[in-house]
Amino acid sequence: HAARHLQQSMEKLGYKVVSGSSPWRIQDNTSEFFIQTVNGIGDAVRETGQVALVDGWVQARRQDTRLLTIGHQDLFSHRG
Repeated sequence: HAARHLQQSMEKLGYKVVSGSSPWRIQDNTSEFFIQTVNGIGDAVRETGQVALVDGWVQARRQDTRLLTIGHQDLFSHRG
């Protein structure tokens, strides 16, 4: 939702905006990037205080060898 909000705000200011989906796909569950990404997601969830099972999810996700996909939106804006 943040990308959509930013796009709308930039358009209201007269910018031309191009955006598109570009999900992050991380497959190597032993890479430092994978480990830090999963740990970072867990830390963010812990900060909300709303999910009791986050530690189990982090452990399971770090052992899972399937592709980890994180939704991501790229946005480019320029003066029209």
